[in-house]
Amino acid sequence: MAAVRALGAIGPGAQAALPVLSDALGSSDEAVSLAAANALAGLGPAAKQAVPALLTALKSTDGRLAQTAVAALGAIRVDTPEAINALVAALGHRSREVPGAAAEALVRIGPPAVTVLTEALQNRSVGIRAAAARILAKIGPGAKPAVPALMAAVRGKDDRVRYESVQALGAIGAGAVQAVPMLADLLDNFTNQDKRLTQYAADVLGRIGPAAKKAVPALLASIEDEDLTVQLAAIKALGLIGPDAKPAVDRILKVLNGDKPEPAQYAADALAGIGDAARKAVPDLLRLARKDPDVRPNAVKALGSLGVDAAPAVALLTDLLKGDAKRPYNFAPDLFAKAPAGDRKQALDALAGLMNDKNAQLVDGAARAILSLAPDVETKVGVLVGLGNAVERFDAADRERIAAALHGARDQLLTELDDAPADAAKKAAACVAAQLKQAKAKALKDVLSEILTKLESGE
Repeated sequence: MAAVRALGAIGPGAQAALPVLSDALGSSDEAVSLAAANALAGLGPAAKQAVPALLTALKSTDGRLAQTAVAALGAIRVDTPEAINALVAALGHRSREVPGAAAEALVRIGPPAVTVLTEALQNRSVGIRAAAARILAKIGPGAKPAVPALMAAVRGKDDRVRYESVQALGAIGAGAVQAVPMLADLLDNFTNQDKRLTQYAADVLGRIGPAAKKAVPALLASIEDEDLTVQLAAIKALGLIGPDAKPAVDRILKVLNGDKPEPAQYAADALAGIGDAARKAVPDLLRLARKDPDVRPNAVKALGSLGVDAAPAVALLTDLLKGDAKRPYNFAPDLFAKAPAGDRKQALDALAGLMNDKNAQLVDGAARAILSLAPDVETKVGVLVGLGNAVERFDAADRERIAAALHGARDQLLTELDDAPADAAKKAAACVAAQLKQAKAKALKDVLSEILTKLESGE
């Protein structure tokens, strides 16, 4: 046994010992056969010569040996019909460990296993059918040839197989477009269906994406479903379908303005996904971003995605910076995500003006927002200057806050410059040096000097 283990420890270099390891698989000594199987698993694809012996070991009544043989077959990634059929059969092994190992092996084999797994969807064993669908889901888009068989399984009688099959269609994504009419039919007949299956159907339509546009009427109707999970899945799917879900905008707006936070969050996300056709939602999104902390993150992202003019966007961000929102400056990148260059500059100018305010919270927040939006070093150094000059304007408590913001801005700038090209660092050093010559506030001088020293030393 020690010799077998030693061969396994050698790894791929032990390929010449394959006959010995193959013979050891049939040893009457359980420890030897297990060691041989483990050694072959370690060899990976180089152990293809041992596949017949591993297939024999797979039939062993010893669960540990069968499990290890399965793992070895997965490591080898053998894609012959004989091996794949054996692995599919192992999904029904009486040992608790073997089916899981067989499933992992089939996932590793991937698309070459799809044909046999597709056939397994008609196996007499419910467990094997469900496992086959689950494995196809993990293979993902490469399992597209299985779509017709998965559709048939969804129409079957066993709930477990139906659930796994509909989720496999979702994992295949746009490649499962031929399933759209069937999935829409499940939604149309939701009063007669298992709600869990209906939710899955809506979810899959979303994962199929724009190609599922013909299901928009059925998804629109499903927003009225009494089951919240179905409602949410339908709203999300409409957003993922995108512009072709335009007919749903008015209904989604009603959900946005409802009294339940979670559906409103989903509605904001969906409106963002639908795009320009949903721009009528901007006023409601601005209102919710100001007044509803639960919906605010989703509303801000939707505003950024839909595109909101600079003036109302800056006004909103200013209100958030003044209010009690948690880390409101983090909303700036989302809010201006798709803003044209002119609007972004207008926003940066307005935020720079806020840094002269008497409210330390607003100054701190404006500085952080600028740092998250500014594309150039000059603007970021300008933030340092603004904060450095602001330190002495405030009393002790607020001074500490501004000083912390100044040091944070320094650290952020240095971190960004760490990976910057040499010419960018040189440009930054020149900018910092120019500001240092003009600096009067001690806090600003200290920070600029520290940055310049680090940039010039290359630390």
